Amino acid sequence: MLFLLDILRYSIKAMISFLKGKIILKEKSSVFILTQGGVGYKVFFKKAILERLSVGDFFQCFCHLNVREDALDLYGFQTEKELYLFELLITISGVGPRAALKILSLDEVEKIAAAILNEDYKYLTNVSGIGPKTAKKIAVELKDQVLKSGLFSDEQYATLEDEVIDALQSLGYSKSEIKKAALKLPAKKMSFEDKIKELIKIIGGQKR
Repeated sequence: MLFLLDILRYSIKAMISFLKGKIILKEKSSVFILTQGGVGYKVFFKKAILERLSVGDFFQCFCHLNVREDALDLYGFQTEKELYLFELLITISGVGPRAALKILSLDEVEKIAAAILNEDYKYLTNVSGIGPKTAKKIAVELKDQVLKSGLFSDEQYATLEDEVIDALQSLGYSKSEIKKAALKLPAKKMSFEDKIKELIKIIGGQKR
């Protein structure tokens, strides 16, 4: 019986991975989307998206179905990156779907991913219900996956001159260390030597 229930849950999740339809009702934390097939779905969104939606709007979103014993809750996201980060967050013990949605409300996906990558615990504790212990757990357990996923912006890393990267690698620093450090590099113009010094300083801080 339990095996059949697991199959049913998986099938439901697979069916509701994307929605497109008209918003027929808006609540404090969710909207009701009526699809062309005549089926209505209640979908929870982060605050920034909800503020832009109105009854009568046509909207499409990626979805995650959270299956509980007493409920089936549907969460919506404008991009695949948002959905991916959400699904990473809810793998952490103590971080439920509502808390993960609040974390996504902090800022753009790239900035949240960068905070995780840089183990910025204080940033994550700006979410109600996320204390220092949970924030640290999120960063420690997810930083490797975030680094590999490409969720964060590569702009600063991409602007590093090949000579800078080559010089740091010749000193024994890995590409992943340089990539992480580049996210903290000041936006101001810097000489080749100053950029090397600053990146070494940042990498040194990451290792402590």
